[in-house]
Amino acid sequence: MIDFEDTYLDCIKKACLGKGFNKQILANKTGYSLYSIKKFLKGYYSNEILEALAKILDLGIKALRSHAQDSKRSDLIAPSILHQYQTNFLYEDTLSLNVNHYLLLDPNTNGALLFDTGTDAKATIQDLLDKGRILNSIFITHQHKDHIYALEDYLEAFPTVSIYASLPLKLQAKQTQILSNRQNFLFGSLRVEAYHTPGHSKDGFSYMILGLEKPLMFVGDSIFSHSQGGTRTIEDYQIALNINKTVILSQYPETILAPGHGPLTTVEHENLHNPFYAK
Repeated sequence: MIDFEDTYLDCIKKACLGKGFNKQILANKTGYSLYSIKKFLKGYYSNEILEALAKILDLGIKALRSHAQDSKRSDLIAPSILHQYQTNFLYEDTLSLNVNHYLLLDPNTNGALLFDTGTDAKATIQDLLDKGRILNSIFITHQHKDHIYALEDYLEAFPTVSIYASLPLKLQAKQTQILSNRQNFLFGSLRVEAYHTPGHSKDGFSYMILGLEKPLMFVGDSIFSHSQGGTRTIEDYQIALNINKTVILSQYPETILAPGHGPLTTVEHENLHNPFYAK
């Protein structure tokens, strides 16, 4: 089982940054002492403080409490043609995270599509070779290092592969095909619709796949199961909330969401259980 990317405390801290609230402001707004707020944020759980913080941070109380108890997980079964890989990215000397990348196999041809690259391409390339698949295209959700780290390895193994991103990539021998919002692509029986989804990153794009039994959307770090990607400014936080709500979580409820970190989920599940959106 793949763990959630964020704990309930991570959600609270991301909302604090997005609102521009420091610990003293939290204390002032909730009426709890600064000592109590600091203690809570260090992991000393209090249901009363959680509810008070959720109210001032505009987080769903029920969803946040449920996430703190780890009681609600999506029970979706991923389609057999979707392969999720996790690789490790060391972003500080002693801190690392798991990052997702995905292989989508065309059910009617020997082609395949890659969404982000992760940090290690070996397992994915071997799976493609074992299945006799040709990698047609690579779609980049955003250019944070953990999502494009292994790109050169794929280019070496599949030199004719097409690359799609919203900004040029620094590559020796390959021209990036620059995306525009709502651009469409056909790959065998599959259609890819590209949506500009900034907030976490200005170059963020999400990809809707049509032609499967259920819609499938690769959302990068825009949305995680029970959370969302971090933002650097108050303005970016508001952009992320709006984009995620109107572009991603407005899709059909059964739409499968494939995030850049953490487990697969669905639009319906996140509308019910993501503290940022379940009100």
